[in-house]
Amino acid sequence: MGRQSSGKSYLLNRIFGTRFGVSSARCTDGIWLGISLISDTIFILFDCEGLFSSRRTSDEETMLLSFLSSISDITILN
Repeated sequence: MGRQSSGKSYLLNRIFGTRFGVSSARCTDGIWLGISLISDTIFILFDCEGLFSSRRTSDEETMLLSFLSSISDITILN
């Protein structure tokens, strides 16, 4: 999770070898799922659109954060 255009997708791609779409403009829309296998450990990854978007209300931001936090064991803040 992090602000828009802060490199969240790129970071996940580099750490976990996923292939989330990356561009210089805003790219991720919604929440995308990725799966990575590293040293016999399966990682299920969620790539979400950036926070503090003008397209969402603060209630919608809170729901997005609450949803992702509730289903995650580990959260990476970027």
